[in-house]
Amino acid sequence: MSQLDDVLKRLQEVMKHITTVDPNYLYPFGDPGPPASTLDIHRLEAHIGRKLPVSLRKLLMRHNGWPEFYHHVHLLSTHEMIDSQLMADARETLQYCMDEVGPTYQGVSLKAAIVFGVRRGEDLFLFNPLKPRGRDDMEVVWWHNGVVDRQNSLADFLGGIHELLLSHLRRTSGQGEDRP
Repeated sequence: MSQLDDVLKRLQEVMKHITTVDPNYLYPFGDPGPPASTLDIHRLEAHIGRKLPVSLRKLLMRHNGWPEFYHHVHLLSTHEMIDSQLMADARETLQYCMDEVGPTYQGVSLKAAIVFGVRRGEDLFLFNPLKPRGRDDMEVVWWHNGVVDRQNSLADFLGGIHELLLSHLRRTSGQGEDRP
């Protein structure tokens, strides 16, 4: 099992556990979408004019979108990345930022970023092409109202989300448990 597969499995387990332990959890969790087809991936790559980072391709081929993934952030499907209100919101947010600070901010290319997660007006999950990781991947960035949190890989990024959810679970249950 790859590191990405492992963290996705652990994320789903902790989300299910939170729903059981804390039914009043403020943020609902959606169900991940079905796998994207190779044709879906090719259409998206043609639309953006470049190959997707390998880790994003793997994520989409496992879950093509994931509504209400984390704190109202939607992981976008291939279709949503091409044409959706969420993507229009992301482009508007990026344009506003570029108007304020230019095409690059804190080493993040706002103009060439590949957005894969959106919460309207506040959060963007994106791949930063200015920071390649290996031959076929990129740094992953969580853009929150101009605050930049970066990770070297998508698995590390999602692992950080998993840790945030575990922290909530520990506080809610009053236990120090480290899993699911």
